[in-house]
Amino acid sequence: MLIKELIILVNPKILSIMTALVLGIGTIVSSLSLIGFAAYLISMAALRPGFEQLYLAIVAVRFFGIAKAIFRYGERYVAHQATFEILTALRVWCYEKLEPLVPAKLKNYHSGKIFNIIVKDIEILKDFYLRIFAPIFIALSSIVVLGLFLSYYSLTLALLTVLFLLVLGCVVPILTHYYNKNNDDNLAVAQAGFNIKVLDIIAGLAEIKSFSLEQEQFEKLQQNISTIERIENKTEFAKLLLEAISSFWMGLLVMASLFWCGYLVNEQMITGVTMVVLVLVIQSSFEIIAGLPAVTYYWRDSYNAAIELWSLLKQQPEIEGQYGFRLQAGELVVENLSFAYDDDLILRNINFTVAEQQHLAIVGASGSGKTTLINLLLKFLHASSGKIMLSGIDYTLLSSTEILQKIAVVEQETHLFNDTLAANLLIAKTDATTAELLTVLKLAQLYDFVQSLPKGLETELGENGKVLSGGQRQRVALARALLKNAQIVILDEPTTGLDPENANAFMQVVQDVLKNKTVIIISHVLATLRSVDEIIVLKDGDIWERGTYAELSTKDGLFSAWLGLQT
Repeated sequence: MLIKELIILVNPKILSIMTALVLGIGTIVSSLSLIGFAAYLISMAALRPGFEQLYLAIVAVRFFGIAKAIFRYGERYVAHQATFEILTALRVWCYEKLEPLVPAKLKNYHSGKIFNIIVKDIEILKDFYLRIFAPIFIALSSIVVLGLFLSYYSLTLALLTVLFLLVLGCVVPILTHYYNKNNDDNLAVAQAGFNIKVLDIIAGLAEIKSFSLEQEQFEKLQQNISTIERIENKTEFAKLLLEAISSFWMGLLVMASLFWCGYLVNEQMITGVTMVVLVLVIQSSFEIIAGLPAVTYYWRDSYNAAIELWSLLKQQPEIEGQYGFRLQAGELVVENLSFAYDDDLILRNINFTVAEQQHLAIVGASGSGKTTLINLLLKFLHASSGKIMLSGIDYTLLSSTEILQKIAVVEQETHLFNDTLAANLLIAKTDATTAELLTVLKLAQLYDFVQSLPKGLETELGENGKVLSGGQRQRVALARALLKNAQIVILDEPTTGLDPENANAFMQVVQDVLKNKTVIIISHVLATLRSVDEIIVLKDGDIWERGTYAELSTKDGLFSAWLGLQT
């Protein structure tokens, strides 16, 4: 399936690829012709013939010398241009396949592994044509041309040369590949593990320093590096062995051709000058297969990259509904909703309705199903049974795009891009004016802070907004949600990491600016939920309690027990 997809991607570049192949064959033919005519010119000149006998050879040497350079440049230019275009197509294709899988299908993938696949493996696959297909096609085509040329003088010599070249270009590299196969597999695993370890260390540098684990982590990295070096040394040994065998085999071919050409001269079937030309052309024919031994290494890398890429992209996105419904403001209904991961039931028979402009809070211990429920509402997951309806339309009839246009989310861990404040806001509405940005910043109570910055909206926030405090990051996320102007706003643990004062202040802003929106709040800070219209308490995937803050806080149940622990 992956091969089929890759072939479809390459199809628009087929003309460039074919042009590069023709130029590559022209390069080899020009090179061998240059050697042949040069050998003829030198050999004939030793016999002191008339100039008219050398004139054609002189012209041919000049012509093929220039032609070789032109063909080589043209082949490199066209091939690399096609390769870069293929790389662009690969990256776009990969993103288009990957984007529908986020986040539900990728939750079990380490970020380091995904990064390795979409950067390193894509980079490797782009060379499939340049490093694998092209050398094989050009070599086989050139061997055929060389065989036809030699058969004019001696069929035996032609068959001998073709046989030697095929063995050297095909059989020896294949044997080396199988000899090296375990090393190749181990190297791929070791390199992927090293990349994951490096990303983990970078992400956890603060913890590593606080617990004085620098030396321990360094030693672990050193072990990974040593493992990679040991495997690479074995691979390099196999490569050097292949080069030694290749040189020896080519020497045998030259000796055999010299012996046979000597026999032909002795039998007066060819002249001495022709013998020199044939032997030197055969000796130079090593250029034809010079790139083939490396094909096995590129094939290994491409094969492993393709397997890794396909393991990620073979997953099918959830079935989408239609697109084109004109959704109006309305209630959100969850009816007999259940969800299971494999055989593990996470949610069972959940029922609730969020009316237009109602504020609903969902609380529960870790693992109670709160995050799963939010992912279902965002259509990142699909229910095992039951249904969700928005404005009277079943979710199964709606596309994810249409649902997400109506819902804005303030995440527990808000991601801010390494860009300006304005750019981070504009992802919610790309055509928003400066006045609109300032309006939502005022509503989120960030206006005065932004005005105090030397660059205002053009302030660089750094990696994941590191120049902002936790409360400011959440207010930026709220401003972004306001700018989207969605019908429904979901806040997933919006006060995580904030001190009580900032948490209460943030929730007060939420109540003020979102009073005309439908709001669903996931929170474990129960004291901040006094003003919501209804609270649902989840436990082990079931709704255990529901009611207002006043009702639940005075009732002998889970909510009041948790509230007592927090106060």
